[in-house]
Amino acid sequence: MIKRLFVAAFGCLIFAACPSWAADAPKPVAPSTFFPLSKGTTWAYRGPAEWQVGTEVKKRVVFWTMEVTETIEAGGVLAARIKGHPDDMVWYEEGKAPSDRAILLGKNTYYETEFSLETGRRWADLVAALGAAGPELGRYLTDGSVLLPLPLTPDRSWGGEDNPPRDDSMYRWNVEEVAEKKLADIQGVDPAKPVKTYLVTYRCLGSHEFIEYAEGIGIIRYQFGHHGTVSECDMKLIEFRPGR
Repeated sequence: MIKRLFVAAFGCLIFAACPSWAADAPKPVAPSTFFPLSKGTTWAYRGPAEWQVGTEVKKRVVFWTMEVTETIEAGGVLAARIKGHPDDMVWYEEGKAPSDRAILLGKNTYYETEFSLETGRRWADLVAALGAAGPELGRYLTDGSVLLPLPLTPDRSWGGEDNPPRDDSMYRWNVEEVAEKKLADIQGVDPAKPVKTYLVTYRCLGSHEFIEYAEGIGIIRYQFGHHGTVSECDMKLIEFRPGR
């Protein structure tokens, strides 16, 4: 999802004005309930990926993992460092390294930020921002970095940048379906127990992106398709291991 078109606006938001932040040092945290983020939580995915090299289209079935490697909390904000993500299959190529990012939870909203030379962000900087609880933390918690605003209700949307807003559902995230399902063929998930699922989509002229979440589990399916140069994937969760 980091690869979307959003540009994060830098600002301190309302959090910088909250005096309780300065007294809280980073510490281990318990898992969140909607998208589990306790340390050691692991998701394993498998699915087909296609990508283009010159005029040649390459295809393969990829096994990929996502793991929470570190978790800290301060002032009511949880931050989890994530190694790998199913959206790493976007513009996939042989030997591609797992992404390095953080998912943050604050005030019933999940945010996302990626660590790389391109973004100029590092996990150490986020840890420092959490510990200081100053204006720097605001740049990680902007409208442009929203991953999931809770609750996810039917027809809810976010992330649109057009002003005035568009009169269709393009160029923004949309909750297209809320359902209750039994999830078969996922190791670590009870196939007899119904869970609530949410299909979240993003469509634009150049591509489409579909992400299905299951409450208490996280991403159970990730699909991407580019409408020009070939880049496609359909990654399904095959194993879920909650952390401790």
